[in-house]
Amino acid sequence: MIPDTFAQLRLELDLSDITPDPSVQFSRETWFDHVRDLYAVSVQVSGDTSYLGLAQRDGSISQIIEDVRFIFKSSYYWFSFINVPRFYNNFMDPIRRGRMQPSLLLSLLAVSKCLQGAGQLCPEGTYHVAVLLRDEAQGYLEASLHARAIDVELAQAAWVRLHLSGRA
Repeated sequence: MIPDTFAQLRLELDLSDITPDPSVQFSRETWFDHVRDLYAVSVQVSGDTSYLGLAQRDGSISQIIEDVRFIFKSSYYWFSFINVPRFYNNFMDPIRRGRMQPSLLLSLLAVSKCLQGAGQLCPEGTYHVAVLLRDEAQGYLEASLHARAIDVELAQAAWVRLHLSGRA
């Protein structure tokens, strides 16, 4: 009886090492590449989108930075709860960016596109991109909630997402 009890105890210990919560480590390492590629494909006006070259990816990073600046400059009072210098420090540093909540950046980009679309003659394309970014932000927000990766940035992303839902 001792060997059976020992085997059962060992099996219980092995099973206790399995974490029931989903891991967000891979997502944390690759989310910005996904956002950059998504932005390059969805914001691109013309050209072949089947292959994303280095110039397109650099251009999408520049466009992301420009759209983030737009949102903070055009409606700073709506986002006064975000420490803008800290946000930029985290966003521009690749190591710190890996610890950011992807849903915060995506929510800000969605609001930025929504506001920019209001000033265009043909805003349908811009609104389509805003809805796409909003849906991506919602997916990352839910993934963080399920993984119990809750922090201040997630709360900020939820606030931005909540206030965007009535616009896009």
